[in-house]
Amino acid sequence: GACACGGGGGGSGRGGAVAVARAVLGGREPALMLLPGQIPPPAALAASYVYLLVPNTAGGGRWYVGETDNLESRWRSHRARRRPAALYAWHVDGGKSAARALESQLIRRLVAEGVQLSNAADGSHVAFGAEE
Repeated sequence: GACACGGGGGGSGRGGAVAVARAVLGGREPALMLLPGQIPPPAALAASYVYLLVPNTAGGGRWYVGETDNLESRWRSHRARRRPAALYAWHVDGGKSAARALESQLIRRLVAEGVQLSNAADGSHVAFGAEE
């Protein structure tokens, strides 16, 4: 289905960052889009995801890229600390190593596009056993 990912425009806007993520993740739409009061469905609990946190404008405006095998727990943790406006998540086949490799690739690409990330340094991480 179509994703209500915001308008197009520059790399720092919601549409620009989500479009970059979509490109890095094979042109796929996000599997999930969560708002602060929502929780992921039970099927999301035992799967690997790469996710993009949309910054809350009151929280400094920096995006965050992550990977997880427990989306519900990570989303709960981020909501408590970062108070994001939304989360976009893409399912990743191949487990944690594949998710880490894609997370690193996405961080590097977003930084290159000028998107302000709170975890830009994580783009240098290399996944276990995965080729880059």
